[in-house]
Amino acid sequence: MRKIFEDFNNWRKKEGVVAIFKNLNWLAFDKVSRILVGLFINAWVRRYLGVEDVGLWEYSIALTVMFTSIATFGLERIVIRDLLSTKFKEEDVLGTSFLFRASTSLLSGLGIVAYIYFFSEVESSLLMMLGILGASGLFFQTSDIIQYFYQAHLDVKKTVIVKNISFISFSLFKIFLIYNESSLFFFALVNTLDICIGSIFLLGIYAFETKKIRLWKFNIQYLKELFRDSWPLAVSSLAFIIYSKIDQIMLGDLRESTYDVGIYGTASKLYDIPISVIGIILASIYPPFIELWNRDSKQQFYDRYKKTTLGLTVLAYLGCLFNWFFGEWIILFLFGDAFLPSYHIFSIQCIGAIFLFNASLRSNYLSLSNNQHIIMYSTILGSIINVGLNLYLIPEYGGTGAAYATLITQFFSLYVVNIFFKETRKISLIQVRNLFLIDAYLFLKRKR
Repeated sequence: MRKIFEDFNNWRKKEGVVAIFKNLNWLAFDKVSRILVGLFINAWVRRYLGVEDVGLWEYSIALTVMFTSIATFGLERIVIRDLLSTKFKEEDVLGTSFLFRASTSLLSGLGIVAYIYFFSEVESSLLMMLGILGASGLFFQTSDIIQYFYQAHLDVKKTVIVKNISFISFSLFKIFLIYNESSLFFFALVNTLDICIGSIFLLGIYAFETKKIRLWKFNIQYLKELFRDSWPLAVSSLAFIIYSKIDQIMLGDLRESTYDVGIYGTASKLYDIPISVIGIILASIYPPFIELWNRDSKQQFYDRYKKTTLGLTVLAYLGCLFNWFFGEWIILFLFGDAFLPSYHIFSIQCIGAIFLFNASLRSNYLSLSNNQHIIMYSTILGSIINVGLNLYLIPEYGGTGAAYATLITQFFSLYVVNIFFKETRKISLIQVRNLFLIDAYLFLKRKR
């Protein structure tokens, strides 16, 4: 065991790895502060609002998230990649992607309002107001392009500080709303203001620090390449959101009740914690993977891929064990008896987290190897399967059926689909070996 820690420390001190860990520390601080502050204050808010109001809020959030996938249009990986290349000027990349993101955000916001007006089966006069608030916040998130710039340069400290000040301030304001017995609308308004203020300050910091916003340019040639490279990711992102969030929308529409959405949404809020953890890690390790790929250091790339996949899989197993021992008590402590049915749903979702952690590098690999179409095909097929399973399972089993539908879909889209593409067979073997911890067993055996 001592030898393992020595090997880890030697690797951690290597050139380039130090920058990754500094970036990882700030991203970890961002996510951990949001998780801790958000978990306890949002638990307080949920106790105050009750299951029905929480369900209505979760329904509107699910709609917003679904349309957010259209607004982001798969830009993150592509913009970060292009900021690290020399093919286009930085000013062209930022200016073009910012205008493109603003346009998709506007269209997506209109889509939220249109869905609520024409298609939603949830009867509530408040729902339209919640949808408009979600659409407004979505437009302000155009400033995410600035965040991609800092991610590309492994310098997220400034973005973390700015957004955390805004988040913590508005989260604390929710306590004031509870004491004043405010309605659901005001809690949703505070969430939107948090996004808007954080985005404005992020733009301000970039403008003050670089003095380059006035140099941004719209490059039609880059727009064509950006659209060409990102649309498969956009389609797959939408498909992914459909099979990860459509369950909450279908619960509201098929069961015609916000109670089931409230229970399911609370489980999903806890499930967002491991998803946030994987987001921290992937955001920091993606640039070094790009560097290895661009240097044509394929052996080093695959070695790092194997080790990272193993580490993430072990982390997921540990998280599941923690939930199975303490999950029920945590839900009772945070949310109260009314939300206890969320535990069973969360336990099912935790199994899916193992699949997700184990296969988390898959999309990065396919993006770097210009095989975005595989992401698109597998996720579209997965979303179709998930919608079909939800149509069958939700009317009979409610939130539990939705959780099993998502679990089956994750296994299909992250593992089964890999068999049908030769480009994914190598990483498929890595995934399967580490899912069963074969490499971990061999590693420990060698260290004896």
